[in-house]
Amino acid sequence: MASGRLLECLNSMARITGEISQSPMMQLTQNNFFLNDPQFAQFQAQLVAALRPFPEARKAVIAVFEQAEHASMAPPTGITYEQKTVAA
Repeated sequence: MASGRLLECLNSMARITGEISQSPMMQLTQNNFFLNDPQFAQFQAQLVAALRPFPEARKAVIAVFEQAEHASMAPPTGITYEQKTVAA
């Protein structure tokens, strides 16, 4: 009995947070940005340090990281909606 109530509560929470959609017309897309993650920052620092003996490779890697950071801060270029036709 308690497990049924727990499942009901979890379903309610998922609907509220948008993890479960009640509408078949709605589609949720989630993007995870890891560039600001402390573990990724540590990885970047270690990689750049490891490339110190290779200045050209180090510059190229830093340039890629900077491009990725700028791209993640850019506003979205557009939103596309999937259109579905419902028969009457």
